[in-house]
Amino acid sequence: MSCEDEGDYLDEDTDVDYEYAEVTDENELAQIQERYWQHVAEDKAAAAAQYEKSPGPSRASSSSTQWGAKRGPIDHSETDEKPKARPVFYKSPTFKEGSTRKQRANQVRTAKSRARRKEDAQNRDAAENLKRKTLEKAQKAEHAVVDFDVRDLPISAPGFIGLKEISSDKLPPLSKLKKFDWDGKYNRIWAVLGAGINDKSWQATIDGSTEAITAYHASAGLTGKDFENRRSGNKYGSVGCGASIGGGQRRPANIAIRRVRTRQAIEAFQMNNCIRRLVGHTGSLYRCFGYKLATESCDAICKVSRQFPDLKFPSFYEADRSCWAAFTINSATEGAGPQVSTLPHTDYGNYARSWCAVTALGRFDPDHGGHLIMWNVGITIRFPPGCTILFPSALITHSNVPVSPGETRYSLVQYTAGGLFRWVYNGGMSDKSFVASATKAELDRRDLERKRRAEEALRCYTTLEELMGGNYKGADLGSGSLAMESQGPPKRRKVT
Repeated sequence: MSCEDEGDYLDEDTDVDYEYAEVTDENELAQIQERYWQHVAEDKAAAAAQYEKSPGPSRASSSSTQWGAKRGPIDHSETDEKPKARPVFYKSPTFKEGSTRKQRANQVRTAKSRARRKEDAQNRDAAENLKRKTLEKAQKAEHAVVDFDVRDLPISAPGFIGLKEISSDKLPPLSKLKKFDWDGKYNRIWAVLGAGINDKSWQATIDGSTEAITAYHASAGLTGKDFENRRSGNKYGSVGCGASIGGGQRRPANIAIRRVRTRQAIEAFQMNNCIRRLVGHTGSLYRCFGYKLATESCDAICKVSRQFPDLKFPSFYEADRSCWAAFTINSATEGAGPQVSTLPHTDYGNYARSWCAVTALGRFDPDHGGHLIMWNVGITIRFPPGCTILFPSALITHSNVPVSPGETRYSLVQYTAGGLFRWVYNGGMSDKSFVASATKAELDRRDLERKRRAEEALRCYTTLEELMGGNYKGADLGSGSLAMESQGPPKRRKVT
């Protein structure tokens, strides 16, 4: 190794200049990268040791402190010159016969750019899966203030799920609701109104997702009970996939899908590239605007997954794209085509303080239909196709406005059952098993935490000041966090 200029490293084994290392073999490229970062680490360690040994006055007066005597960039802290950019490793492109010098230069430039983007993606925090650009946009997002106290939301006494349905006669008239004329292009924080990605290919992703859900419905063979649920105002087909617990189950289990052709249709739906990109975007929204909620959700899923390896979570989650344990596809309406709408309801079985993600798909005019109404908050939101709204559906009474005749509307809903969080809180067992085996001190502590869990839930929501200040992670979770020890992300498994 030698250093002839700052930031210019030469590999003795391959004679490759690290500034823009051009190699043709993937294994060789990996070895060069490993050696480079090893040299950088050695340089930093040597510089630190040399700095500690040097006398105090000389440290401040030196304007050309080296990382090491053998190699390393110069310290530019007291000069106007800026250090060179970090090196980029790229694979040499294959030039076409007869290509001009300019064309070859463009190919090399493209290879460098792709290598840079690939390295940036690999260096992202795996637990967050967020780009720096995403966080910067979140800090600039517009926000709307709603005169509503979240402490008045109908949460159950233990704080894991919401209360059951309220009667329709207690809902306010439409004339008293405040309308949010959301154009689907800007993010506004209350819950989260998540617009699409500012990319020319995003519309193709939305169209491809709509085609994927249409193909799913055509091949799923939905009949009978698939069109019967308490939420449907016009009896739409609704099928879930993932893991859940509730309704008398003794342990977390996979959501049952009765027919083989329906399972096959759902598997094909999950593997669709447009759907996976769409779900990845919703996961980024969740981590960005509700980091503590998303972290708590992923943590619970990890723990349950280790206790029960037979559980089959959505492939979205296993690819680090999503933070939810299950999803539901709401497709065509019985006898009326693909026009999904819902009656006023709460998804009270979902985790109370967590957000569910509702993505609207289809081809409809959002000015004349498809609006999301939040009844106990008192607002109605314009909901364009291809956009996502994240909100605590277990606590907010909500419904959808039907679309016009001849139009189509589907929805993809991602959620996590509150029972999974209760199971983890109990140390990997049901309430009944915990009460039977707990000591008096444990039961007293449980009752105390039960009373204050609803208040602690408020601290899991990111404040506007935290987001605008760049501290999107906020404070640590309170004492109402989960009991089982975290052991990192679950093993990746294919959905079968």
